[in-house]
Amino acid sequence: MKQCPDCGFKTDRNDDLFCCKCGTKLKTFSANDICKTCGAKLKPNGKYCTKCGAEADDGASPAPAPAISVDDTPFSNDAQSMTVCGLIPAKEDEQETNEDAESLLRKGKDHFKFGRYVPAIKYFTKAADMGNSEAQHLLGMCYFSGVGTDQDSEKAVKWLRLAALRRNPEAQYLHGVCHYLGNGVEQSFEEAVEWWRKAAELDYPDAQSDLGRSYYLGEGVEENDEEAVKWFRLAAEQNFAEALFYLGECSFFGHGLEENKEEAVEWWRKAAELDDDKAQYELGSCYYFGHGIAQDRGEAVKWWHKAAEHNHAEAQFWLGNCYYMGRSVEENPDEAAKWYRAAAEQGHAKAQTLLGALYIIGSGVEQDEKEAVRWWRMAAEQGDGKAIDSLEDLGYDVSGYTIRDDDED
Repeated sequence: MKQCPDCGFKTDRNDDLFCCKCGTKLKTFSANDICKTCGAKLKPNGKYCTKCGAEADDGASPAPAPAISVDDTPFSNDAQSMTVCGLIPAKEDEQETNEDAESLLRKGKDHFKFGRYVPAIKYFTKAADMGNSEAQHLLGMCYFSGVGTDQDSEKAVKWLRLAALRRNPEAQYLHGVCHYLGNGVEQSFEEAVEWWRKAAELDYPDAQSDLGRSYYLGEGVEENDEEAVKWFRLAAEQNFAEALFYLGECSFFGHGLEENKEEAVEWWRKAAELDDDKAQYELGSCYYFGHGIAQDRGEAVKWWHKAAEHNHAEAQFWLGNCYYMGRSVEENPDEAAKWYRAAAEQGHAKAQTLLGALYIIGSGVEQDEKEAVRWWRMAAEQGDGKAIDSLEDLGYDVSGYTIRDDDED
């Protein structure tokens, strides 16, 4: 027989290693360790069952045990009285009944920290049912991301909403994300904005940044660059990388701020140093073209490398160009093909075109016209003029392709 030390669940299946109820590792005990009267687990060398009071050796209904006293108050030797006076510990379920929500939350967080997600969710649920907003948020987050349980958007929204209504800013933000994505609720940018505003007013930087982006793009609210900058600045004061990136963009193009490319470079540098791939790409571009800073293509390659390693397609494309043409790096067709392919696999049309060209000439890859045509067709479907011209030069029908208006020669 095995019993869970966490929730008390028992099983006769000796091949079970973990509790099927809460996920805790089971402990083995023999028939001699079980009370024959009530089935409770006996204490080692204990004479009486601490649950029903039966004698451990014969299972007969016990005679009343000698009375004991604590502070001159008499108690009988039954489990309830012994528990009340503290001579034996209460069962965990009984302890939890008397615990406050903060204690249950703390237990859940301890389990979660060590990857014991099933018991963590159990404690989060108990604390959440008692109205603890942090537990409600964590439980909603588990259902949102499928950690320790099946992903369930509707349950996520239920718990996040309860926490959000209790002014938990993290829950308000994530509840807004659910509305933005349409997870568990009907998609609504307007609803997302309202929840992000609530969290932003509680100084939550993720919400401040996303609220700023909503104003910047006009999603769920009327476009307003000045209002966008206001919220970006609040998030940037907390060193929030995405807000720093957007402040760089606003400075570079003069959106809600006076155009200032030097200032844009500094905003992007701060975000890039926080590992934001978009800022790393833009900072690299500033160095490459000399926008807002002295031209330095070695620095450009450095920052593009960082962004490319984060799978930023445009950075991968430009890094491929540098390796193919030997700009600030040693010319290396193999590296060029590697980075063109990385961008091409993300649907980057120009990278697809140049990768096709490498297959035609056998540079950095084995020569293969069929593979070249495959990549050119992908690019042609996106209206890339060079890919369409290349297919036409090989005699392929290109009547079904249309060159994009914004495609450059």
